[in-house]
Amino acid sequence: MAIIIAEYKLAQRLAEESDGRYTVEQIEEQLRLSNISGTDLNPGTGMLVNGPEGIYDTGGRWVAVDNGQYIQVFSTTDINLPGHDLFQGCLP
Repeated sequence: MAIIIAEYKLAQRLAEESDGRYTVEQIEEQLRLSNISGTDLNPGTGMLVNGPEGIYDTGGRWVAVDNGQYIQVFSTTDINLPGHDLFQGCLP
């Protein structure tokens, strides 16, 4: 949960720094679509979970599939939004 809280706070800060160009929701969605350099985390990591208790990103969209599993569904947000300059130096 701490990672999700940290990502939410990052999205809030980046939205504020964008001077109205991007909303918190747009930045959160972009973070879901991003790879994290230096880790094995990518958009597909953890997108299929067992049961509702496995849902770690409660702001994301999850759809029930067979056998009680849930899959995270990403929006069709432009993956180039926000630009690289907004994220530069923000992630560890």
